[in-house]
Amino acid sequence: MESFIIFFCVFVAVFIIKGVYENKHGAKEKQIRDEKLKNYNLSVRDEFYDSTIGVDEDKRLIVFVEPNKVPILISFDEIIDFEILKDSETISKVSAKGVIVGGVLAGGLGAIIGSQVGKKSKDKVGSLDLIIRVDKIQNATIKINFYEKKQYIPTLKVATETMDKWQGIMKVIMERNNN
Repeated sequence: MESFIIFFCVFVAVFIIKGVYENKHGAKEKQIRDEKLKNYNLSVRDEFYDSTIGVDEDKRLIVFVEPNKVPILISFDEIIDFEILKDSETISKVSAKGVIVGGVLAGGLGAIIGSQVGKKSKDKVGSLDLIIRVDKIQNATIKINFYEKKQYIPTLKVATETMDKWQGIMKVIMERNNN
């Protein structure tokens, strides 16, 4: 019985230390992200995993910040097209010429993802990505991962809602570029 109590106390201590470390690490990562974003007036901002994506409408930029990387700045004027991938397959694509491919735009991404509920786990969504292509030689394609099944935050529901929002934002940007 004594060994069980000792084991339990050690387990609890390790769990607490791990939590304190992760909170400090997470706070430090957030501070670094915030420092990288201080020069931008983001009217829209979403955080997931250790990354942040936002829109600075005054500077006409999408700003994407990942840990230990230089922020990616995407000028509205440089965007050629964007697409949404579910498990590496295109489910929606909009080009600068306004061509729309895929059925997602009518019912929203939630309709596609919602159809996965109740299916066998092997059939469920493994990843959701936003691909933005820009008119640049370097970094011509930017891939932003909103959901990865292997990582449990955010939930699929939250990731789907965020992807729906960004699909709308990207459509507005593309429409403004065409006017």
